[in-house]
Amino acid sequence: MLVSGGAAAAAGLASIGSLVKQWPVSGESDLRSTFFASLWLTICGAALPLVWLLHRRFGRTRAANGGPGFGTLARQAAWVGAWGTACAWLQMHRMFSWAMGLLVAVVLVLLEALLQTRLDPDEEP
Repeated sequence: MLVSGGAAAAAGLASIGSLVKQWPVSGESDLRSTFFASLWLTICGAALPLVWLLHRRFGRTRAANGGPGFGTLARQAAWVGAWGTACAWLQMHRMFSWAMGLLVAVVLVLLEALLQTRLDPDEEP
């Protein structure tokens, strides 16, 4: 988890660094989408070890596999990256407030809760 998260964060930071070298951006090239994709990758990479640590510390113990799989951890880190990117996008348009950030976080947590109840492998049909 630490290696893959560090590699993703390093790739995202390298991409953001290359975008900063191209500053100021000319009118012909719009690099905002590249910036937001790089920001998402950086936040996801940084969140992946933290999500793993939180599952290890506070998660339910499963005797069969010892914890959630990499797909679950990557999906939850992607939610964290989506939240951070959404907050940055809202701030770019001067629409960000703490209430808006909390609302986006609650929506993403509810989506993850829905996915957890629908995709729980321990539940019997």
